[in-house]
Amino acid sequence: MFVCIQECYGFGMEFAGKYSSLFWDVDPAQVENERHATFIIERTLERGGIQAIRDLFLFYGKARVVAVICASRRITRKTALFWKSYLDITEPIRCLQSEARNPLSQRWE
Repeated sequence: MFVCIQECYGFGMEFAGKYSSLFWDVDPAQVENERHATFIIERTLERGGIQAIRDLFLFYGKARVVAVICASRRITRKTALFWKSYLDITEPIRCLQSEARNPLSQRWE
């Protein structure tokens, strides 16, 4: 099914290759769609534009994106709260529960 979705929506290349500007700090050719799915989803939710977000949901599906949001400690509080509200997530979100452990969620003083 994953291959069918890729072919149907024109994802012949790796997601990171298509949106290489989001993955400026790594070699996009080395980022694999399945192996690095959590990294791709987190980075795209944090920094992606409208088209990248649309493609992310087409590529991975809402359930997988929500699972990453709930399990991630690397997304910021701001991003987690936005997606929680936008997707109406009722499950606990890990980065919101342990704010002190996530240096990206701490406020600047």
